[in-house]
Amino acid sequence: MEEDEVRRPLDSRPLRATPGYAKVIAASLARRGRTDVHPALIEGWMRLQYGTLDHLDRRTFSREIKIALACHDDDPDVSERLARSEGLVE
Repeated sequence: MEEDEVRRPLDSRPLRATPGYAKVIAASLARRGRTDVHPALIEGWMRLQYGTLDHLDRRTFSREIKIALACHDDDPDVSERLARSEGLVE
């Protein structure tokens, strides 16, 4: 970043996962003992691989949550930026 550039803070609007996916992702996170992770952070990672999640069967959806959680754990800041770039905000 150049010295004269101003770094903008992240969008301050609250995160919001897509309603239909939020419940499924939240339940999966709860089963994993990870209620500390917002479902939108997971959905953002999943949407990198799939434009829509509707066609995923239960097994694939669960596997993708596991992968997305690992990605989130690796870099939570990227998770938030990604979720916001996908429009997962209120």
